Amino acid sequence: MVGKKLVGVALSLLTTAVIAGCGAAQSNNSAGGHSNGAEVGSTRQDPNPPFVNRLKDLPATPDPRFDPTSASASIYSDITVYAANGRKVVLDAKNTPILFVAYWCPHCQRTLVLLNKNRQSLSQFPTLVSMGFAPGTSLAEEVRITQEEMNYFHINHVKEYYYLGSNSQKLTPQGYPTLVFPGKRGVLAMFGEHTLSAWQQALSLR
Repeated sequence: MVGKKLVGVALSLLTTAVIAGCGAAQSNNSAGGHSNGAEVGSTRQDPNPPFVNRLKDLPATPDPRFDPTSASASIYSDITVYAANGRKVVLDAKNTPILFVAYWCPHCQRTLVLLNKNRQSLSQFPTLVSMGFAPGTSLAEEVRITQEEMNYFHINHVKEYYYLGSNSQKLTPQGYPTLVFPGKRGVLAMFGEHTLSAWQQALSLR
């Protein structure tokens, strides 16, 4: 009986670790993404670690499927974010594709590099929303860290905003990266790393 209890506890801890470390356990996508449990400071008051190149971390096979799911228009039609200069902006995924990313997420970094490298083949580049910071992080700090990442990967001339709210899990329920975009029958969402062709299909919808 004790042995069974120990096995149960071990499996529970293992499951928790997988969910906290990678969104694959919460997603039908084979690539998956970081779960919100892995967000820096989401459960602890940790400072934001410095930006580092994580392109080779947590290797994953990008999902080749164009497999969007229906998303709640009420959640994604009134997203309050801020521009680098402090200007308040409200985004609506019914009008434009929005990509939620975290600077420390390898899946996000690879996705951004892929999209930037193949920008000319995209119908449009998504609006970026930088997230995943420790609670209480100032806009200035979010801008500084994110711009360090953008400069490192030579990503420029994009619409980029910063999220200061507290309900990031509501916006990225299966982790990072999360793309929400307008579809013919409402707002759609894709989670985790995908191949270029899948992103092209998503970004071609109006």
